[in-house]
Amino acid sequence: MKHDQSLGTVEPRPSADHSFGDSSDAARAGGSILHVAAVYAADGIRLLVAAATPAALTGRIAEHVARHASHQLRSTVARRVRALLAAGRLEDAIDLYFSRVGERWDREYLQIECVQPLPGTA
Repeated sequence: MKHDQSLGTVEPRPSADHSFGDSSDAARAGGSILHVAAVYAADGIRLLVAAATPAALTGRIAEHVARHASHQLRSTVARRVRALLAAGRLEDAIDLYFSRVGERWDREYLQIECVQPLPGTA
């Protein structure tokens, strides 16, 4: 998923970068890490989710992909995305979805971040 533009003051990461950041510093410091994903489109935020682990976040993003693939993607691509999801290849399905979304209807952008909650808020 390549980002064609910045949306508002948000600087989305290149879409092919689905890394979850470097949480090692916070983990060494004994802090908790929150993995956050946002899916943006020209009309605003379509999905905002947080999870305690990268795997849980991947699952939440995959749910969005599964719900929207048939409508947002061309039928041949949507079938491939559904097949990847059915095979448990969630990250591959997410990559394919975001690399091809926008060819049929609205473009979407995925941004993933690791954040350390402020003390007393987690």
